[in-house]
Amino acid sequence: MFQRFFVPLDGSLRAEKAIPIAAALARASAGTVILVSVVVPPLNEEYGANIVSNEALLIQGRERTEARAYLDEVIERYEQVLEGLHLIVEVTSDTGTVASSLLSLAEQEHTDLIVMCSRGGNWFKRWIFGSVAQNTIRHSPLPVLALNEHGLASVLENPTRPLRLLVPLDGSSFAEAVLRPLCQWLALFPSTEPHELHLRQVVTILPAGGRLRSGANGPELLQQDEMHRAEQYLQTVTQLISGWIPEKSKVVVTTEVIAAPEVAGTLIKQAQAKDVDLIVLATHGRSGIKRVFLGSVTEHIFGATTLPLFVVCPPAVEAEKESIGQGAQEAVRGSAG
Repeated sequence: MFQRFFVPLDGSLRAEKAIPIAAALARASAGTVILVSVVVPPLNEEYGANIVSNEALLIQGRERTEARAYLDEVIERYEQVLEGLHLIVEVTSDTGTVASSLLSLAEQEHTDLIVMCSRGGNWFKRWIFGSVAQNTIRHSPLPVLALNEHGLASVLENPTRPLRLLVPLDGSSFAEAVLRPLCQWLALFPSTEPHELHLRQVVTILPAGGRLRSGANGPELLQQDEMHRAEQYLQTVTQLISGWIPEKSKVVVTTEVIAAPEVAGTLIKQAQAKDVDLIVLATHGRSGIKRVFLGSVTEHIFGATTLPLFVVCPPAVEAEKESIGQGAQEAVRGSAG
């Protein structure tokens, strides 16, 4: 159940866009909003490392006081939005990165959902220089609702309005990790009209040499087999998640398998075609060289859309479990062979 909503603030109006969303979710669940500011320790300019000295401690103490005053001022400005809610206000400082400090505090506060706004902008520039939102999404063991400063997320402030959700799946337990949290999250939106849950799988068929495929129709037959397995898989997932959807939530599920050479761009086009309010997906939490070579569909979508993202990074132990549709896909594969 989602009841504790964690909102990182950095003094900008951009970050504060997350407050009305978190407040609406907390009000729907009779929950708690946790407003947080991170104070970064001073750096030693010569060595580029955090320093611990009397002067540094004085600076940090002053910044903590200023951060707390800022949070108090935020509560005053958003008094109507936050009225009647249980609030927790925290100022934290750590020798690690801002993202790691946020995640550490979020776990201490038993957070159910991190709600934060990204800077948007050029994806490649963010990859080079990093982003607190991006790093939080990549490493958070908790679900993250990532808002884009250039996008509209006001629909999430109205729990009575039906939502249109795009859920990309690929047959893996990683992708499926979003399904249970999503069904629990939908309990916060008891709309009188049904929500639309669009399950999508993109099948990519890479060109291969003649040694691997014989016959002129080899690639086409392989693609047909893959699409058939994917369609069976999505039907299996649909049947299983029907039992996870809360009784007070009305949901219509659609499924579609799409053959395309590129996944992220295809999913963004699907989001536009269905006029969705939110994209729901998992991230592998890859970093460094792995992210360069293997890529991350989640991060590409994050950088290319202004839609809000509901992101889950499954624990490693969960990734080792059999996926929901694996048995069904194996059965189809066996009958096809």
